[in-house]
Amino acid sequence: TKTPTPHIPISVTGGDYEKFYLSGYLQPNAPTNNNDHAECYISGGRFSELAGAGQEQINGNVQWLIDRADITDFYGGGINDKKPITGNITITIKNSYIGTYCGGPKFGNMASDKTVITTASNCTFGTYFGAGFGGTSLFRYTPADKTHNQFGELNYPWNNWLSDGNGYSRGQYDSNKGIAVSYEYEHFEGSNDKTVGRLYVNYASLSVAQTNNVTSSLTGCTITGNFYGGGSLGKVNGDATSTLQNCIVSGSVFGAGYSATIPTATIYNGNFVTEPYYNSTTGVFQKGVFPTAVEYTWSNDKGSNSNTLTDEGGNHYIFVSQDVVKLNELGTVTGKVTLNLEGSTTVA
Repeated sequence: TKTPTPHIPISVTGGDYEKFYLSGYLQPNAPTNNNDHAECYISGGRFSELAGAGQEQINGNVQWLIDRADITDFYGGGINDKKPITGNITITIKNSYIGTYCGGPKFGNMASDKTVITTASNCTFGTYFGAGFGGTSLFRYTPADKTHNQFGELNYPWNNWLSDGNGYSRGQYDSNKGIAVSYEYEHFEGSNDKTVGRLYVNYASLSVAQTNNVTSSLTGCTITGNFYGGGSLGKVNGDATSTLQNCIVSGSVFGAGYSATIPTATIYNGNFVTEPYYNSTTGVFQKGVFPTAVEYTWSNDKGSNSNTLTDEGGNHYIFVSQDVVKLNELGTVTGKVTLNLEGSTTVA
């Protein structure tokens, strides 16, 4: 579409959701309005992944009010490094269970003057991060030409699409998208005895999910793992202030962030082993078989933008420039770290 879609407030009163985002997932380049804020009000429900934005950008603030929810992974911001939300993130959450909590974005750097504020009460967290998550972000790209999005045939030459120059070129670097690492497809029933075939190419980039000032205020909460005032791999370019009042922490408490390992990217090693196929005799869609996937570790010094993939000594490396991400700064806090343990708070 060429017309922006307003992000109206969303209200949830129960249900079971595998992925739940406050913006679209299939069109990362969809046009957006400025100052188009997103709000979500949750009262009950179970969520596997809950995040402030999908592939589509939100040009404004994101505000959450959550009560009595069961969440496996929560990210206050978005999941697309190339299309980060542009405003502040504010979360009020109570009486809920959260496996991994990140107050900031999963991927994508926040604007320089925007903040993350979490206020939590009577919640149980597995691992808590006040700032961003960080790691390998995927940009889900649909080739612009109609060759890769058709509806006039029964079956399609998928491997030809992947090899025609506009499809999947393993390791190809694009400054606006990242590095081509894998692909996805849709093949489903159309009309007039025809099917619909669509190809998507995934471009990877390494995101530090950078935030600015981060504030976490927890009251009467239980943390079964560790607490971090900063991010997972996410960098805090500012201050990290955390207050735990009358909380129980089974693990450890850190005022700043976490960074123990360099993130990786999974890369497909070629075209479909078996192409997707619709069997008109049986009326069954047969799934495509993807090629072998190889895990590559991000590196600042092995490779270049023109030669992104390097195999050395049995190890596999994918290049990221230090101008984009300095791997030795993952999880750091550049400003002041303040950690307040108050009331009956205990740390095991």
